Amino acid sequence: MKKNPFLIIILILIQAQLLFAKEFEYEGYDWDKNRKITTLTPTEAKEQALLIKDKRAIEYVYNSKDELECYRLIHKIVRVNSDEAIEAYNKVYISMYDVLNIVDLKVRVITQAGKTIELNKENIKEVENLDNAGQYKIFAIEGAEKNCEIEYYYIIRTTASYFGRELFQSTYPSKGIDFELISPINLTFNTKSYNGLIEATREDTLGKKKQTLKLFAKDIPAFTKEEFAANNANKMYLRYKLAANGKTKLFRWSEAAQNIYSNVYYWENEKALKPIDKLLKTINISKAKTDEEKIILVENYIKNNIGINDEVEKEGYFIETILTKKYASKLGITRLLAGVFTKLGIKHQLVLTCDRSEEKFDPKFETFSVLDNYLFYFESVDKYIAPTEYQYRYPLVPFDWTYNNGLLIKPVIAGEMKTAVDVIKFIPATDYKTSFHNHNLDITFKPDMQSVNVKFKSSMAGHNAVYYQPYYSLISDEKKNRNEWANCETIGTRC
Repeated sequence: MKKNPFLIIILILIQAQLLFAKEFEYEGYDWDKNRKITTLTPTEAKEQALLIKDKRAIEYVYNSKDELECYRLIHKIVRVNSDEAIEAYNKVYISMYDVLNIVDLKVRVITQAGKTIELNKENIKEVENLDNAGQYKIFAIEGAEKNCEIEYYYIIRTTASYFGRELFQSTYPSKGIDFELISPINLTFNTKSYNGLIEATREDTLGKKKQTLKLFAKDIPAFTKEEFAANNANKMYLRYKLAANGKTKLFRWSEAAQNIYSNVYYWENEKALKPIDKLLKTINISKAKTDEEKIILVENYIKNNIGINDEVEKEGYFIETILTKKYASKLGITRLLAGVFTKLGIKHQLVLTCDRSEEKFDPKFETFSVLDNYLFYFESVDKYIAPTEYQYRYPLVPFDWTYNNGLLIKPVIAGEMKTAVDVIKFIPATDYKTSFHNHNLDITFKPDMQSVNVKFKSSMAGHNAVYYQPYYSLISDEKKNRNEWANCETIGTRC
C-alpha cells in the first residue's frame, strides 16, 4: 500500500501541535530580561513608593482527570524611594492555601545605577502557620536601596475556587492595573467592581475555546487609612464568581438558602433530636417562661459547656456526638442551637452575613464568599444571637456583622417537603445607648489637704463589656460582691 505523503505531514503537524500545546495561556511567561529602571516624573519621584506594574491573571483549566484547577499569575514592579517603603516591600509572602505547586518564581532588584540582583532561591522560607493564617512561603528581598525597583512574579497552580476578590488599592499609588480572568468556554464568570474601580469587560473568546474578562485601569490613587473606618471595605476592589455552566445558572441566593437549610436542619432520623430532651432537663428549661428567657438560658448553657473546634468533621456535626464529646464545629454548634430552638418551638430564622469592615454584602451580586458568619434572628423579640461567637451573648452580636445586609433563610413547607427561600434582610446596628463604660469617682479631701479619699466605681455594658459578660456568670457571688477599691486612699501622687 502506497503511503500518502500529505497525510503523513498532516499527522506530524497535529502531533507537534499537541506536543507543544499550552496547558494554560501564561505558560512560559517571563519578564523583560533587558529591562532598565523606569524614568519617573518629578511628581512620581516624590512618592515614598510607586507601584509601576500590577499584573494579575487567573485561569481556570481542566486537568487530565477532567477536574477544574486554577493557575494564578502575580507580577509586580515597585519603585521604593524611602526607608519606609523598603521596609514595606523587603519581603514577599505567598499563601500556600489550596496551592498544589509553585510553577515559577522570580525576584530581582534593579538599582538606580543599573545593577541587577536576582533572588537566591535558598532564601525562600516556609512558615507553617503565619499569624494563624496558614502556611506561607516567604522570600526576603536582598540588595534593596533607595530609588531602586523591586520586581517579582510567580505562577501558582491551585485547586479551583468559584468565588474571589481582588484588592487593587494600597498605601502607595499605582501607575495602573492589568487584570485578566480566563475560563473554559462552558464556564461563565461574572465580575463587579467597587469604590470607583472601573468594570471588567468581556473579550472575544480565545479561539472559541475560552472566555476572557479583562480590566485595565491607570493611575490608582493611594488609599488613605482612617481610624475606626472600614478601610478594606472602602478600597477599590473587584469580585468575581462562577455564574453559569453552559446555560445552567450557578451559585444563586436561592441555591444557597436551600443548601444551608438542608445542612443545618437535616435531622438524620426521627430520633436525632432525642438527646436534646436530656439537655433541656439539665438546664431546667421549665423555669424559663418567655421566649427571651429560654433563648438566654439555652445560649449561655451551650456556649459555656460546648467548645468549638473547626478541625473536627463528623464528630463536630451530629447533635448526639456533640453533646457526648462536648465540642463541635461552627456548623455543628449552629445545628445544635437550631435543634434546641426547634424542639422548644421558638420561631427563628438563620441569617448569614459578612464582616462589613472587610467587604460589603451586595444583594445584587450573588456570591457565596460573603456567607461567612451565622446569626439567628428571633422575630418575637426582634433580636439576634451569634451561635459561633463565645463572648457575645443575647442580644449582642459582633458589631461588624451589623449595619449590613444578610441572607435570611426562610423555611417553606410544601406538603411533606421542607425547604427554604432566600430573603435579603438588613441587620440593624445595636443602639449606641446600650454600650458604655462609665467611671464614677467620689473624692474627699482631708482637712490638711495632704491626702485624699477616693471611691471609684467602673460600670460597663454592651460592646464595652462583651469580653467580661460570658465569664461573669461563672464567678461566685462572694467574688462578685467583693469591693477591693472602696477605701483606696491617695496620698500625694501615690495610692
